[in-house]
Amino acid sequence: MPKYVASRTLAEPLEWNATLIKGDLDQAVPALKAEHPGNLIVSGCGELAHSLTRQGFVDEFWFGSTPTSGRQALGSSTALARFLWSWWRRRRTARA
Repeated sequence: MPKYVASRTLAEPLEWNATLIKGDLDQAVPALKAEHPGNLIVSGCGELAHSLTRQGFVDEFWFGSTPTSGRQALGSSTALARFLWSWWRRRRTARA
């Protein structure tokens, strides 16, 4: 499975087996979806997930956490949690 990294600070070549996403997400994500049929999975990045959701690229959220890191994953701010909750309610209402 190919791995891609979205970063504002890293530059190629990366020191591990991954490709840096170049340019804006609104152009890069459709290109990745065309190149790799099936699901794209985002792991471990709330800010990236938030950005992809705002741009309409997210169809489904799956959350997993451990008891020791669940609270830390959202940080001290609950803005992401509130956003995801409102997104879920809008999607649920639209499907009804």
